[in-house]
Amino acid sequence: MPTLIALITLSDVIHGLALYFAGRETGASQKDRIVHCLEHLLEACFMTSVTTAIGIGSLMSSEVQSIRQFGIWAAVGIFLSYAIVMLGLPSLLSWFPGDSRKTRGKSGDVLLQWASRFSRERGRAILYTSLAVLLVCGWYASEIEVEAQTSKSLPESAPSLQ
Repeated sequence: MPTLIALITLSDVIHGLALYFAGRETGASQKDRIVHCLEHLLEACFMTSVTTAIGIGSLMSSEVQSIRQFGIWAAVGIFLSYAIVMLGLPSLLSWFPGDSRKTRGKSGDVLLQWASRFSRERGRAILYTSLAVLLVCGWYASEIEVEAQTSKSLPESAPSLQ
């Protein structure tokens, strides 16, 4: 599951980086390029995250508990990765060298302005929090035990064992 969520998240990050670096050709300032990325990514990546979470979340209807739990936690992980990308990517992009030109004073949505300001002001806190979450997830992942003999998880009265 972590690999699946990382691949889904990676596509959002690549999309954002491509938009950011494409803005250099237009001569836009660093702030304008970040705002443009957020304007595009917030809606587009939200829709892809929602549809992917719904698709994977449909596994919640399975009668097999492990598949049902995979569906639940994969859907939750997709939404968490969307939030991390939307808050973390602008923070990371703000560390790239910008242009010396003044920003054009582009007016945008209140949410976009808040997300941009939040990520600029708390860039290091977002990065450190993301690293802490990654370490905790890594520790929990090391505690997972894999049982290769699935017959041990079945009740003794199961027809497949008899």
